[in-house]
Amino acid sequence: MRKAYKDIPKGLRKHYNSEIRKSVKRAIWAYFHFNRLYKQRKKIFELGEIQDNLNLPLNHDYWYCNNTERHGGLNSNELSYIRCWYGDEGYQETQEFNYFIATDKQKKKQARKWIRRNNDWNNKARIGLKFKNGFTVVGEPLINTGGYLATTWRNKSIHGEQSVILLLNNSNEQYFRYSYTLPLSKWNPFKWFGFEFINVMRGVESRYLWKTRLF
Repeated sequence: MRKAYKDIPKGLRKHYNSEIRKSVKRAIWAYFHFNRLYKQRKKIFELGEIQDNLNLPLNHDYWYCNNTERHGGLNSNELSYIRCWYGDEGYQETQEFNYFIATDKQKKKQARKWIRRNNDWNNKARIGLKFKNGFTVVGEPLINTGGYLATTWRNKSIHGEQSVILLLNNSNEQYFRYSYTLPLSKWNPFKWFGFEFINVMRGVESRYLWKTRLF
């Protein structure tokens, strides 16, 4: 990891790493218990909204699934069973999947892909409820290159490097947001496969985020 990441206070990085490890462990559990989750898919979907299930223990099957997808992807619409269990329309298209003509075997295969892609999603959304309060930047950005705001994630189209400490509004809790999209070095072996940039994203938005990608 680059120097700017190491400049983030150790306590904030330690907390973040702990949350990511927990998420990975839960993702592994969900992967190996997919059949159990899939058999209960309609029952889990009928449990409904995240905020209405906060009394459920964290080892309840509900938290390992996705009950956040809505018809048309609009927050004002009702939950969509198909999107929650088989992916949004864009993802279905990339997988060449059509729920209405798919066989039971194809549906189960698609659901396995979706739950692997969105593992432990209800739990992530539960944790992210407090992040809806929003954040305030603490002090000056540790680094901000590329000509964008210090709080703007670097991604495929937004290049540069950012590192900023954030205060969760209405609290004394601090977090961080760190990312960069930079050219691969001249001798990086991934350039042989046509990749030109590396993107790294760490920290918080509506959940704890961890991404490493090549473009």
